[in-house]
Amino acid sequence: VVVEAYVNGSGQVYDYRIVSGPTDSATRSQVENLLLVSVFEPARFFGQPVRGLAVLSFSGVSVRG
Repeated sequence: VVVEAYVNGSGQVYDYRIVSGPTDSATRSQVENLLLVSVFEPARFFGQPVRGLAVLSFSGVSVRG
C-alpha cells in the first residue's frame, strides 16, 4: 500500500490518500490507525515548520475478517 500523507507544521497527519493498493474499508481503517498515532518531522521553510507531504509504503498489511 502506498500512501500520500499530508503533514501539518506539528508533524501530525491531517489528511491522506491511498495512491496504490487495496482501498477497502478494512485496509483504510488500518492505515488510518497507523497514521493517527504517527508523528513526523515537519517540512521546514526558512527554519520554520510548515505543511508537507510524506509518501509512505506499507508492506505486509494484513486484514483479518
